[in-house]
Amino acid sequence: MSVKKIVLLIFCISHICFAQTNTIENDTAARQQAIQRLQPRAETIDNEFVLNDGQYHSAVVLGYNMATAYKYNNMRVLGGAVFPVTGSYEGKVSPAFNIGYRGYYLPHHSMGMLGTLSYEQNREISSENFNYGTISTNASYSSKPIFQIILLEANVAYRWKRYYVNIGANYSKPTFISSGSSGNEGNLNGATGFQLGTGLLFNKFYVADLQLKTIAVQGTYHQGTTTFVLGDGYLTGFEVHIGYIF
Repeated sequence: MSVKKIVLLIFCISHICFAQTNTIENDTAARQQAIQRLQPRAETIDNEFVLNDGQYHSAVVLGYNMATAYKYNNMRVLGGAVFPVTGSYEGKVSPAFNIGYRGYYLPHHSMGMLGTLSYEQNREISSENFNYGTISTNASYSSKPIFQIILLEANVAYRWKRYYVNIGANYSKPTFISSGSSGNEGNLNGATGFQLGTGLLFNKFYVADLQLKTIAVQGTYHQGTTTFVLGDGYLTGFEVHIGYIF
């Protein structure tokens, strides 16, 4: 075989090998691009499946409680010129913002838990109504009495992908701050209430929820020589939260 034919044969073989190699590389690159198109990016998965690591997470939450009245239906009236009688009491109050710490344990498609410790802004009592025996008393105040509530909540919950529902109990720590122009001296004590609601996990950082909440408060008022033992009263209304998870 001549040198010219040998050189030509080597050239043809190398050209064929190069073409096959290039085809394999192109095919591999095409396969990788197709796989990447089918699979979301890591950060997309991280955001989509929020809190899906089975771990405990914390959040700062801001809330707004829309309840505007608290009611006592088993009030007892003692002392003064009135014999011991039973009656009812209702106070009109301002709604309140609150801020709190919340803990989440919400596994994906499973039962979980969440708890909150929150601090409400001061609430003002704009008017009061006492009914006992044959007496009905209504009072409005220019300088309004003020009280404040710290609330501890514990809930069981069930979470789907982004949504969850919860139900649980709460315990209040109310403080009577000022009697205003009422002249009445009051004492408030904590009691057990409840809440139920639903929430939405927007992504791994932000959450919002809506709760129907009943806050229970025990109270006693002293008006001159008359004592109003209010018993268990309930402040019921909707409460909305937004939170930042960290």
